Amino acid sequence: MSLQRSGANAGSDAFGFQGVLPYLALASDLDVPGLGVGVALAVPSARGGASVSESGVGRYHLREGSSTTAHVIFAGGYEVKGKVALGVAFHLVQSTWSADLDNDTMVDLHDEILALEETPSYTDADLEDPRYAAALTFDSLKSRSSTYSIGLRGQPIPRLALGASWTAGYRLEHTGDASIAFGCPPNTDALGRFGAEKYGICDRTFVADAGVAYDMPGRLHLGVEGEPAQGLVVSAFGGFVAWSVFDDYEISIANIGGRNDFDDAYQAENTPALVEQERLWARDAVDSFFAGLDVKGSLLDDRLLLGGRATFDRAAIPDASLSPNNWDADDIALTGLLALRPVKPLRLGLSFTHHILAERMVEESAFGMTLVEAERKEDRYFYPETAGTYTGRINRLGLSLAAGF
Repeated sequence: MSLQRSGANAGSDAFGFQGVLPYLALASDLDVPGLGVGVALAVPSARGGASVSESGVGRYHLREGSSTTAHVIFAGGYEVKGKVALGVAFHLVQSTWSADLDNDTMVDLHDEILALEETPSYTDADLEDPRYAAALTFDSLKSRSSTYSIGLRGQPIPRLALGASWTAGYRLEHTGDASIAFGCPPNTDALGRFGAEKYGICDRTFVADAGVAYDMPGRLHLGVEGEPAQGLVVSAFGGFVAWSVFDDYEISIANIGGRNDFDDAYQAENTPALVEQERLWARDAVDSFFAGLDVKGSLLDDRLLLGGRATFDRAAIPDASLSPNNWDADDIALTGLLALRPVKPLRLGLSFTHHILAERMVEESAFGMTLVEAERKEDRYFYPETAGTYTGRINRLGLSLAAGF
């Protein structure tokens, strides 16, 4: 993903991400006609990015981070007279979440100087000065959860099948360690440096207990599959995703007093309250949908399988809430598949997917910061603005091995 940021702190930033999404499954009929049971390990979601620039203009929203969910799935299904099948699955979910970004400390310093009945010299033009940035690092926070799926498949006439399934939403509450590394205001900022030294945050790194929580959406899937000719299978599918449940990241930085030492009693009493946080960060997702068409054909007595797929996935993030850590785009994905069966029990597959991602332009960002207390946005939007142009590209290479016994 690339950002060409506009506004007072204009500039460019780019983020790259590479990952492996494993999938392993075992299934059997246990010699019972119509029965199917299975277990699978899947990684349905892996997103992230790392900035190619240490001082990129997106650093207050993301310098580096990733979010990955792994599912262990236990499933079973039964088909009645080759006409109707019902399946259920239980998912154990293991999620990891990490992030490295900057936090602007100037607003807090400004407010502390005012509390001392002094007049700070900062203005809004000084915000995002790197000398007042604190590096905030969430180190592989982890969460465990569970969900379930239920599906129904019917075959009203030969060579035509209809299907529907529902996967329930679930909540992720990640916990783990975080660190906050503060710099120190320059000597030319006497009041700011005095305040930072008074609280013991000058050139100091604190460790903390961290939490990041959010809700994952439920999904409704619908599909129809036909076999217009022997060996040719055509599938049309789509779905609704209730992304609106994911409205905020719920972020906590806690236990500063219990995990760090301080130079004096004043710091021990007051610094934890200054550093600790209970904040929201707006995601503002809206309900979305996807649709696709899949065609597969078997040749050479089923020794060769060729396939193609096209899908459209509607973006779930409004323009105003786009940011480097909240990026989304309308997505057209085109996939080609080649699979060979060298011997009857085995099939080797190779696929490639190219995503055509729509460019998005944000003219008025919902995010923004100011030193003027009366003009500040609500907490969930009180982060540096992110107006600008967003572009991106994704390519996926798939390798598969299937065996039947």
